[in-house]
Amino acid sequence: MKGMKGLIIGGIIAIFLLTVSVGAANTEIPNLEGNWTVVTNVAQTSLSDYTDAASMSIHLDRVVVETQAGQLFEGYLVISTMNNESVINEGFAGIINDDNTHAYIKQYTNGVSFADITSPDTMTLYNLFDIGPLGKENPGVSKVELVREGLE
Repeated sequence: MKGMKGLIIGGIIAIFLLTVSVGAANTEIPNLEGNWTVVTNVAQTSLSDYTDAASMSIHLDRVVVETQAGQLFEGYLVISTMNNESVINEGFAGIINDDNTHAYIKQYTNGVSFADITSPDTMTLYNLFDIGPLGKENPGVSKVELVREGLE
């Protein structure tokens, strides 16, 4: 009985230490400032089937985070037409959650994004939008893998 009690207490202490160490691992707010390049972009909209978004007539090229103050940040999306004939910059604001591994982004004119911050220089955006970048009704979703530019 004594051995069982010690085993239980030891288990509780181990769980407590594991919980404390995991909680302490993500205490630093990630710095998202900079230019983020699209690596992959897949989308589904009401006007198209599931597709590699790079082959669409209009697509996301880059995400720019201009400023960050603590968990709050803002910037713009760089959206281009197929032959780069037209470039649209769409502003956004975002917030990093308390575990510092996810962010929530509201585009000023259209859409909401959820981000998984997978490393200091990579993240994945999950986008929900009602209207396409050219103002046409075209609700849809996309998943975009990003890498920070200028890695040495």
